[in-house]
Amino acid sequence: MYTPFTVGLIYLMYRCFDQVAVFKPESSLPASAEKYIICKWRKPEAHTREISNYLAECHKVIWLTKRTNRRVSNEEPADILDLVARDRLRDSYRFCDYIMRINSE
Repeated sequence: MYTPFTVGLIYLMYRCFDQVAVFKPESSLPASAEKYIICKWRKPEAHTREISNYLAECHKVIWLTKRTNRRVSNEEPADILDLVARDRLRDSYRFCDYIMRINSE
């Protein structure tokens, strides 16, 4: 739950659903990174359409990159590292508090 990509994905779910929880099953090994995002009560499509379209475009980029091994330059593979600008994440104090709390637990 530390990478910019993962935090950005949780933030987008936070914007699309009334309740978002990160869950680590008791059967999961303590050292395992296995966690699930559980989202409840999706907000109306008028509020989520833009995020849904954005995630669909991100999925296309990731899928094409993996299938074609396309590269941005000779050294760097084309990939998405951030879903949401860090400034935008920092501006949402409630969300940042939530992420810090789940990472410390």
